[in-house]
Amino acid sequence: ENNTRPPNLYKIKIDLPIGSPAVNCCVLSGGISVSSAIVTQVKENEFVIVGGYHSDNQKRLVCNTVNLEDNKIEIGERKAPEWTPDIK
Repeated sequence: ENNTRPPNLYKIKIDLPIGSPAVNCCVLSGGISVSSAIVTQVKENEFVIVGGYHSDNQKRLVCNTVNLEDNKIEIGERKAPEWTPDIK
């Protein structure tokens, strides 16, 4: 309704012991507000987010590295790919 994209990232941990699974979820503060981005995992605890949108009509032409450690998140900007004119 209001076109908001909260800057929340959620860490979901699922343990599959014998019996019923245990699900644990926590909110990682310090996220970024983005939707429709491409996310890829580059290391065990490191991800790269490329592109996406800040809002319905504002493209996000930056690239970020996301490092996850336990219940902490570190987000840093990294060099973005060359955006073609049709993407810009």
